[in-house]
Amino acid sequence: MKDTVECTVCKYVISFINVLIQNNATEQEIEKGLEVVCKLLPASYHTKCDNFVVTYGPILPELIAELDDPNVICDWLSLCKKSDDKFIEIPSVKSNKLKSIPCNLCQYLVNYLDAIIQSNSTETKFEQELEKACKILPTKILESECKSIVDLYGIDLIKLLVEKGNPKTVCQELGICDK
Repeated sequence: MKDTVECTVCKYVISFINVLIQNNATEQEIEKGLEVVCKLLPASYHTKCDNFVVTYGPILPELIAELDDPNVICDWLSLCKKSDDKFIEIPSVKSNKLKSIPCNLCQYLVNYLDAIIQSNSTETKFEQELEKACKILPTKILESECKSIVDLYGIDLIKLLVEKGNPKTVCQELGICDK
């Protein structure tokens, strides 16, 4: 949680667009996603997010195709400091009930949560905001999978994010992403 607002916004937007791309969204759906993605964030993030989308929006699909990981992309854009991701083995938080959920969907949700945490929201607000993050997804299947993550892991997502500080590591610990 030591990242800058720009870094948080970058990871969040990249994760969101990555979910759309992985689910074969059309160019128009991706453009629509770029129009609404910033509205999901707390108001204090809107300007930075809008600036990010205007600056990098046209090249995001290519960056995602080439570099894949939001952490790598945002490092490459010099918006985040280089991280030394050392994976610490801990037991799964819950049994592995969500293996069918896409890794990038989990990362999108955790990046969104990171932005909410940095805006100093309350615990109740976290769950409401996470549900709002699920509702914007373009298909009912994705929305349902996203809601499953929120329902099953809820507050554990926050604890793991605080402990691990990296959405990919959090999703790996949950057993959603491969290590």
